[in-house]
Amino acid sequence: MSSQTYRPEIDGLRAIAVGLVVLYHLDWGCPGGYIGVDVFFVISGFLITKILSQELEQQQFSLSGFWVRRIRRIVPAALVMVLATLFAGYRWLTPAELTQLGKSAMAQVGMVSNIYFWEDTSYFSSRAETKPLLHTWSLAVEEQFYIFYPLALMFLSRFSLRTRFGVLAGGALISLGLSCYGIAFHPEATYYLLPPRAWELLVGCLLALLGKSSQLSFSRANLLSLVGLLGIAIPAGVYTARTSFPGLTAIPPVVGTALVIYATAHFPDLAISRLLSWKPMVGLGLISYSLYLWHWPVIVFCTMLLGHLAGWRAMIPLVLMLVLAVLSWWLVETPFRRKSEWLPKPRLVVGAVAGNLLILAIGLLFYHTDGWLSRYSAQERLLIEDLTWTGEEYGCSLSDSLRF
Repeated sequence: MSSQTYRPEIDGLRAIAVGLVVLYHLDWGCPGGYIGVDVFFVISGFLITKILSQELEQQQFSLSGFWVRRIRRIVPAALVMVLATLFAGYRWLTPAELTQLGKSAMAQVGMVSNIYFWEDTSYFSSRAETKPLLHTWSLAVEEQFYIFYPLALMFLSRFSLRTRFGVLAGGALISLGLSCYGIAFHPEATYYLLPPRAWELLVGCLLALLGKSSQLSFSRANLLSLVGLLGIAIPAGVYTARTSFPGLTAIPPVVGTALVIYATAHFPDLAISRLLSWKPMVGLGLISYSLYLWHWPVIVFCTMLLGHLAGWRAMIPLVLMLVLAVLSWWLVETPFRRKSEWLPKPRLVVGAVAGNLLILAIGLLFYHTDGWLSRYSAQERLLIEDLTWTGEEYGCSLSDSLRF
């Protein structure tokens, strides 16, 4: 892998992104926190393009090497989370919910979670509270993007930097146009699918190609970084589930993220650079991927078991997801990301394939057994068939005393 200068402020940005998503899902005064996903998209496009451009320039690029790095980065932690979610689902979900969980797990294996959830549910509906793998839609968008993007960049590398920039900028404008059109006529598809979302990743890609400007002064960089941070903070506090998103409303957080990355690259001593490089922020950023993986299943199951997560109850999922994220980063992410003798490329690929086949088998089992309906007696099945989820608790008209 190409060597890259470590930028702690980008981990700080990751901390902001995952923090916004967690606060939004916990309903802790951040009604637009879902924009954290868009911040992640920009960061991802920027970092991947930095690495690929350097490798292409040095003639060290390998498509297989790129995908092995993606496997090391993404797959092990995701496998552990999905397997744990399937086990928890078997223990606590109703047959109908367990069937849906099996189908969503199979979609996750195929990197088409976004397509599955687009056809299945609304991200902002109460039904989302019974779908522990709903958050994997964003992972699917990224992986679909990185199927095509390295090939496109490899092809474009034979042309001038200006041509590369122009082609990718044109692609970003087309994608943004699709997003603006789609949010008016096909809002669900626009939210979940890659074509209307690709421009957000491409903004990060374009930023990586842009490089540094020798004409940017400290005062201008300070202003740009402040404007960028406000571009993230204001939508996070002002947007709600009713805001038409993405489309034009995604421009402030996307451009804001790009401005912060651009300005802090020029001057590491900016006030915002120091804020984002603060050790607790960097630490949260380091575990941000694992925290994103675990936060939603934890919230879903805690809501089902504890009811509405208000007051002290909301601290339970927060603490639990942080503990699981730290353990995942320490025991899964970090060891697998390191190149070592115990996990060479062939063994890594075989392990990833085997793990995904296991998830696929469990998902098929849940699906073909109607959520393992044989777990219940005939009387229990009658009650279960009448169960409804209100968004806060289960209800059953057949028995006022039934409690889950």
